[in-house]
Amino acid sequence: MTKNILIADDSKENLKLWEICLRPTGLIPILANDGDEAIELFNSNKIVAAVLDLNMPKKNGYEVIEYIKSKAKDCPVIASTGEDCETISQKLKTAGFDDYFEKPFDFKIAVAKLHSHVESHMSANASA
Repeated sequence: MTKNILIADDSKENLKLWEICLRPTGLIPILANDGDEAIELFNSNKIVAAVLDLNMPKKNGYEVIEYIKSKAKDCPVIASTGEDCETISQKLKTAGFDDYFEKPFDFKIAVAKLHSHVESHMSANASA
């Protein structure tokens, strides 16, 4: 099964890093530069998980997760933010985020965490 991962971030550097780090893992990065593009790519690809920057142009991460969860409530969605996550962790949970990465983060750890969410999601769906 294809493991398309939606990565939405307005930083081209971060998108490139995600692409470089995900390719060898079997996870396929689907890259969006803003919230509108993220929704468009979510609709046109079979996405198994998403990583959303909270502060993007057009639609922010909170707006995008609201859309994603309305279409696929079990899809793991992870926030990526420069904000102090301990301060906003309750807001992230309330919005439906399954996890978060606080920038700057170690991409190896982030990829391992993302992979864990994908595997959990896929095994839960396989047994359902």
